[in-house]
Amino acid sequence: MDQFSQQLARLQSAASRAGGGRAGGRDDPPGRRGGSDGRSRNDHSRHRGHDGRCDGDGRRYGDGGSRGGWYGGRGGVGRRSDEDRGREYDRSPPWKRRREDRFDHRHGGGGRGRDGYRGGRGRDDNRASEEREVPLAQLVKAVAEKYAADTAKHTNGTPADGLPERRRTRHIALLFLTIDDLPHEHIWKHWLGPNLDSDAGEKASAQDETQEDSKREDEDTNPIVSVICHAKFPERIKSEWLRARHLMIRDASSNETTETFSNGGGVDNAAVGDSPRFHSRRPSWGSIEITKAMVDLVEEGLRIGDDPAVGRRYLATAPRRSSDGSGTAADINPPVDRFVFVSESCLPAATLREFGLALFGPTDGDERTAAMYDKSWVNARSSPNNGYARQLQWDAIRPVDIPPGNVWKADQWMVLNRVHAEAVAELPGRYLGGRDLWSAMRRVRASDEIYFPTAMSILGILRRPSDVAGVEVDENSSGESCAGDGVRRRKVTFCDWSMEAKNPASFTAGDWRGVARRARSEGCLVVRKFVRAGSLPGGEQGGGDGLVAVEDWNAAMASVG
Repeated sequence: MDQFSQQLARLQSAASRAGGGRAGGRDDPPGRRGGSDGRSRNDHSRHRGHDGRCDGDGRRYGDGGSRGGWYGGRGGVGRRSDEDRGREYDRSPPWKRRREDRFDHRHGGGGRGRDGYRGGRGRDDNRASEEREVPLAQLVKAVAEKYAADTAKHTNGTPADGLPERRRTRHIALLFLTIDDLPHEHIWKHWLGPNLDSDAGEKASAQDETQEDSKREDEDTNPIVSVICHAKFPERIKSEWLRARHLMIRDASSNETTETFSNGGGVDNAAVGDSPRFHSRRPSWGSIEITKAMVDLVEEGLRIGDDPAVGRRYLATAPRRSSDGSGTAADINPPVDRFVFVSESCLPAATLREFGLALFGPTDGDERTAAMYDKSWVNARSSPNNGYARQLQWDAIRPVDIPPGNVWKADQWMVLNRVHAEAVAELPGRYLGGRDLWSAMRRVRASDEIYFPTAMSILGILRRPSDVAGVEVDENSSGESCAGDGVRRRKVTFCDWSMEAKNPASFTAGDWRGVARRARSEGCLVVRKFVRAGSLPGGEQGGGDGLVAVEDWNAAMASVG
């Protein structure tokens, strides 16, 4: 008996012991072998609460599916959700993950969908199997050259960021990472202007021609904004506005979410009951799940413009008039051009119009001017700046996975243009043979500061000055382009680290004007951390909840404008 036959026999024996059932059949008394309808309840299996559906192909894994009970049985394999399968894989020791990876490729099994959101990746070709055996660093070294060649081919000799049509759309996606609700949601909704949930601005404009003219001017100059949220505890979100814009678990078979959404952004639960299936990584501080949530947000934002239903769901500014009067979905809600990471404690330190000017430049600029602005904002460095970064970030990545020269660090709160967002999202599948980059960062503390800049370095987007050998990009580097022509090396979000603590200083309403002035003087678009008074030791002096009022936000913008 060869090695594979021996292993298959062991799996079948384990299935019988665990109550998965060899052929299936629905067993109300859990653990029995069942009858003829090909299904089995696995309450007493090693994975409780999932019904296995047999494929009949005798493989250990199905295409995007997994095991019902333990290993299913001789009649085929069971299936369970990508998210449950992903959690099991993540909890497995490294040796077990490597064994399962090798088994998948050697015997043609489908991918496990380890991230739980994007679904499985089925691979059965020899090339994928060979790449799995190659050290990740070897694949990483070849990425920059391949990406440069692909970009040149795709753009037919024009600049890699030459997307004039997309630049004219001026569409921003705010990617919120929260615990649950947004404490300053009222400020963000005011910042957005008249939005999908209110017609107050429309009524006011109808009464005043001056305001109507101003509204038309804002529509021409202000960017379109979509809001996408990932919360650690989405079930605790009270705001319907935010709940409607939260990531949902997508049905892997149809690539659709488990719910339908109305044009106004509200959730219609009629088809699926009253319990929405929110997608959440449940991250803890500094964990790899934060990084994976950031990738999820970018990938969802990239779908806007391709799928009208997705675009309508996340749209947060009022719908635009179509330029030709046709009202086509692509014209009203085009693809996103800028992806901005924001935390729940952030407040805008610039108006919406100022956001648009800073990220896209003037509306009447020529192509050369537009190209100057079509860059990502990444405050990156190529070397550690302290012992913490050296020991818990750089040294926590094995050279066999990522060469040390490709490890970069940046502020988590960055802005990615569309070209760079697509490149980072496609990096694992297009250039790494389907191998996830985040798996090389499991031991890294605060990998959210490492993942995106390292991915951009691997792609050749971030790089050291080419004319000076051995020079690092650090606090002594000057010029926004010192880390590459495609990025602006500057801060997006103002934080006060003067206390040299684990986290930046927290602020409440009384600090708003002074902090806003400091943020704007440094060219930042966002400021953090503004929190409720109850989260600070001793609470807010003089009473109050510590939240900034709309009137105070307006006054600060006017005083420093």
